Amino acid sequence: MRKGLLVAAVFLLFLGMAGCGHPKTADEYIENGNALFEKGSFAEAIAEYGKAIELDAGNAIAYNNRGVAYNEMGEYDEAIADYTRALELDILYAKAYFNRGNSYSSKGDYNSAIIDYSLSIEIEPGNPDAFNNRGILYTKGGEYDKAIADYTSAIELLPTYADAYYNRAVSYYYKGDNASAIADFYVIVTISTDTDLISSVETWLKKLTSKE
Repeated sequence: MRKGLLVAAVFLLFLGMAGCGHPKTADEYIENGNALFEKGSFAEAIAEYGKAIELDAGNAIAYNNRGVAYNEMGEYDEAIADYTRALELDILYAKAYFNRGNSYSSKGDYNSAIIDYSLSIEIEPGNPDAFNNRGILYTKGGEYDKAIADYTSAIELLPTYADAYYNRAVSYYYKGDNASAIADFYVIVTISTDTDLISSVETWLKKLTSKE
């Protein structure tokens, strides 16, 4: 049965520049790195972000984006080091806190992840993924009321957020509130086109509605 969903939102910062054949500036190397990242060429993207950093060691965006690429390769310690450097350069960089939270979570360091998601939310309260991801960790820790509150905040920010509905439904189930869980699962059927998600929802609904 499908577990809670950790949304691995990729927060690269795109600078809006045209593609550059022969980059000469840090921003151009960042854009090249972003293009490579989008193609799934993470190692090559890391090299481009590294070139940007060589030209501009104070570029927080380059460190953040390289961290995202490291994270995609499963190199979480390297990712965390880059996000940390980005935050040393820009202490209010909400997306770097969010991304570092994802890497901490992937490492199983849930306490550090919750701290980072909370800092991200404090700076940028309009990011539904931060609420959802923090909620997942609260669910893992058995703090279902906190989890449900976070999923609810995510849904208020993005009413079509099917993953947050799913995660909230699972938390309701663990609390013993099957009626609320069923209600959330039914909402997912109306808003999601994700066949894997729908299949999992149908399994849950069969389980919950077959109980006498």
